[in-house]
Amino acid sequence: MNEALKVDDKNPNALSLLGELELKNDDWVKAKETFRAANDATDGKDSYAILSLVYIFISDFFAFQNNKNHHIKFLLGCSKLIALSYQ
Repeated sequence: MNEALKVDDKNPNALSLLGELELKNDDWVKAKETFRAANDATDGKDSYAILSLVYIFISDFFAFQNNKNHHIKFLLGCSKLIALSYQ
């Protein structure tokens, strides 16, 4: 994976794998950035990256469900992901 990213730092498959490893290491902030990069590298057509971002948003939603402002951010984030998938 690291070799693939050295050759092509926007390789969506390598970025998705890296994001998955970051999730497994509980580095949610890095994983979110990596999955966004994978999604951007495919112009919003990487279903795995989109679903991973939704998973992160849902996890955030349940972690902070008592914060009403976070609900709004969650819904806005989901709407942006849906919009990205139709571009």
